Amino acid sequence: AQFVVEGQTVATSASTRWENGVPGDVAPGVKVEAEGKLDAAGVLQASKVSFRSNVRLQGTVSAVVSSSAREGSFQLLGLTVRTDAWTGWKSSGSGGGASLDLTTIGSGPVEVRGVPGSSGEIVATRVEATNDARLYVQGPVASKDAAAGRLVILGITVQAGAGAEYRDSSDAAITAVAFYDLVVVPRTVVKARSRVPMTGSTFSAEQLEIEGSR
Repeated sequence: AQFVVEGQTVATSASTRWENGVPGDVAPGVKVEAEGKLDAAGVLQASKVSFRSNVRLQGTVSAVVSSSAREGSFQLLGLTVRTDAWTGWKSSGSGGGASLDLTTIGSGPVEVRGVPGSSGEIVATRVEATNDARLYVQGPVASKDAAAGRLVILGITVQAGAGAEYRDSSDAAITAVAFYDLVVVPRTVVKARSRVPMTGSTFSAEQLEIEGSR
C-alpha cells in the first residue's frame, strides 16, 4: 500500500490503476513510475503505477508451463520467466505478434523484457522472437569482484572472459578498472553479452556495458 521511489513516499489505494503488473510485484529494486497528486503531508497519492522494464534476457527457451496460450512460465538462462495478461508478444520480423505465445514459443531464441517478481522470478512485460543466437543478461548488479572480473546479476554469476570489452553508459570503450569503479552495488544496471553457452549458473561475458542505474 505504500513504498518509496527516489525518496518520494507513494501511497496506493483500491482506486489506483496498475499497468504491467500487480501490487504483489512491488519490491526493492523494481523500476516503477507513479502518477498522482501530493497530499498535505507530501505523500503522492497514486492514481496509476506502471512497472518499467530494467531487466532484459536473451537466449533459448525450456520448461514451458502454461495455464493459457499467453499465461504461464518458461526457463531462460536458468531463470524462471512468468508471463501474464500484461505481457506483450511479438514474433520475429512482424509488427504484430499474434503468432507467438506459449504454445508456439518452442525453444526460441527470444528476448524478454521484464521486472524482478516478488518470488525471484522475472515478470515479463514483453517477449519477442529473435534470430540472434547471442546470449545476454541485463539487470542491477547484486555484487562485484573487480579483481576476479566477476559480477552477480539476477543471481547469475557473470564472469568476464579473456579479452572482454567494457563500455560505459554512453557506449564508449573503457578499461576494466574504470568499468568496475563505475559499478555501484546495488544500483548500477549492467548488460552482459556472450556467444558461449552458460556453464551451470555462470555466464561467460564477452562484453559488459553499463546501462544506467535503477
